[in-house]
Amino acid sequence: MTEKIALTQTQTKLLTELVQASTSPQGIVLRAGLLLDYASSGNKTEVAKKHGVGRDTVRRWSQRWQSLASELDQLEKEQSAGTLTGSRYRRELAEMLADAPRPGHPTTISEEQKAQIIALASGKPEKAGVPITHWTGETLKEAVIAKRIVPTISRAHVSRFLKGCPASTTSKSLLGKPKH
Repeated sequence: MTEKIALTQTQTKLLTELVQASTSPQGIVLRAGLLLDYASSGNKTEVAKKHGVGRDTVRRWSQRWQSLASELDQLEKEQSAGTLTGSRYRRELAEMLADAPRPGHPTTISEEQKAQIIALASGKPEKAGVPITHWTGETLKEAVIAKRIVPTISRAHVSRFLKGCPASTTSKSLLGKPKH
């Protein structure tokens, strides 16, 4: 059975900042709110109703918080010693509240292959021997396969690689119709 969790004054302040920040992902906002409310009330049912989740969700996150006690203690010590800034501490807490990795098929595309796909997308299609002026997701997919960068890949998968690129490497207009 999970006991009521204890938050330090700093943790309470930083979790509250995460809840109130307009840039915080909603999952982090929810989890931080659950922890704050559960630390305050100790009532899983009340907290679950307030946040529109099940009691098991409150229990799971309070147990997860408790399982992170040694890491939380270390962060608290570093912050007290002045070697950890408040913003870095807040980022560490956000990482602790982030989604766990999801199960699924492991990636079969190497970093080198990703780099080759990005390089191809960053260049003009004519340079790659494709008789068009602008890449589309489909034509880029076909070129990646034709150049044997990977044996198979979906248009959506190619697009996901490009979304993760810095704006200086690629642009939103890479995959789409030319702008006039």
